[in-house]
Amino acid sequence: MTFNRVQGKAALGFFLLIAVFLFAFAYSQEKLSSHGLEYSVTEVRPGDHCIVSGKPLGPNDLCLMVEGRRVPLKREALDVFLQNPEKYFAKLQPKSALFTEDMGQGKPLNLSWFFFGVYVLAGLVFAALTAHAAVAKGLYPIPWFFAGLLINVFGYLAVLTRKSESAQEVPEGLTKVPVTAQPVNCVKCGYENHPSAKTCSACGSAIAPQVISEAERAGLR
Repeated sequence: MTFNRVQGKAALGFFLLIAVFLFAFAYSQEKLSSHGLEYSVTEVRPGDHCIVSGKPLGPNDLCLMVEGRRVPLKREALDVFLQNPEKYFAKLQPKSALFTEDMGQGKPLNLSWFFFGVYVLAGLVFAALTAHAAVAKGLYPIPWFFAGLLINVFGYLAVLTRKSESAQEVPEGLTKVPVTAQPVNCVKCGYENHPSAKTCSACGSAIAPQVISEAERAGLR
């Protein structure tokens, strides 16, 4: 049915979106770890202190020029700096005009937090899809909403495997379970009448009502 095709396309689009996010994140992490640091050696100035150990530099030490910034280093601290230059670059950032602390570079996103965010996003999407599918099958939607929120695609697949508890089939092209009976066609003239009608509104012929009218249920007739 159209309803199932729309839900299938929505789920497929969501999976493709997640795949693109994962690929982009992995690619950015790879470029960050494989990025080669370009630097040159410049002269050591009086008063320079090692950015790693904080010790004053001597005549046998060196100072690197990295991205236009001087990085004074003890010679034995060179390897330590090159292993994690971002950590020590934070000490070279200019201080804020309002605050005295260094404005260091932000830490990269932790992979566990990234996947947690993907899980939350998937939960919200599949909660909506699962509850919508439950309504279309005549099921109580709230438990299925939380099933989709917690177990994502498994909750969605579970509600798809459930049999519809609605007494009537969903018409083609609609996604909402009908709550009223279908109109009744007059046998004589073919005119569509209300399902509780006893006579045709067009020709006056007798019609067998399919349901009891609300007025009769309330005792008004």
